[in-house]
Amino acid sequence: MLWGGGTIKNFLAGALTVIILAVICFALFDQFIPKPPEGGGRKGGGLVAATELSLNGIDIGIPLGRLNEILGEADSVEEFGDYEIYRYGGLKAEIRNEKVYALMTDDPSFETTKKIHVNSTYSNVISAYGQNASKSSEKFTVYEYSRDALNGETGVLRFSVDGEHLSDPVVYITARLVDRRETNENVAQARLALHKILETIARGDYNRVYDEMLTNNYKNQVPQQQFVGLCKQLTSVDYSNEFTEVSSSQNSVVLAFEVGSRTQTTAADGKTQKLYTSWKGEIEMVNEAGAWKINVIAQSRGGGVIEK
Repeated sequence: MLWGGGTIKNFLAGALTVIILAVICFALFDQFIPKPPEGGGRKGGGLVAATELSLNGIDIGIPLGRLNEILGEADSVEEFGDYEIYRYGGLKAEIRNEKVYALMTDDPSFETTKKIHVNSTYSNVISAYGQNASKSSEKFTVYEYSRDALNGETGVLRFSVDGEHLSDPVVYITARLVDRRETNENVAQARLALHKILETIARGDYNRVYDEMLTNNYKNQVPQQQFVGLCKQLTSVDYSNEFTEVSSSQNSVVLAFEVGSRTQTTAADGKTQKLYTSWKGEIEMVNEAGAWKINVIAQSRGGGVIEK
């Protein structure tokens, strides 16, 4: 009989031997399989980011040694004076003083904490991070968001977009630290530029202000005729020489201001009079094409006082 007692016993014994041998072979073979680095290999998947200034969970500001623990040995290293660029597949890391100063990628497999990656659209970016981004025009349109980094440091998250339309794609993403000395210099330059703008308005050269001292973003929202018309209503502008810094990054500085303006109005009896109005608010200066310009003005209007 094919399935007699002895035959079944022999079959089970043989099967058990095969299973045991298979387990032993797998255990031995497994010892020689290279294990992926922590975080899912080269792309760092599975890591939990501590800040928004990260790609695939890898935060800027971590030590170089920790980066190598996550991604393994770099494919290449290039030296540039006081910093080096380490390349790990589609990710580049700028290293200063043995610390990750910046992460850069044009590889769609790397994404931010809000799931934005190369080939996401600008619409995706503003849905995730909002429209309050400073913008600079270089080869691509660069949108920059200031964010807190590790250890109380400041950084920026930048998205380079191939165009200025909502459907245009992200082509490059950078997360980097911002040196405090650098931001101090930027604040000083932005303040000087704002003073120059106000002085030019005071001289009545309104068209020059519009043409040279406002960002493209501002001009897209306010037509030149409207801007010049508003300026012509002013008879004088009083402002504090100290514009208080609210925030700053490499391409954006937000300053708080207090301004008093005088405009000519017509009274009920037909006589001309001057109305003094106080204003408070914040003004964003953006470095566009190498010059600091007004990008956004958020203001609140105080009470108007008729002057004799």
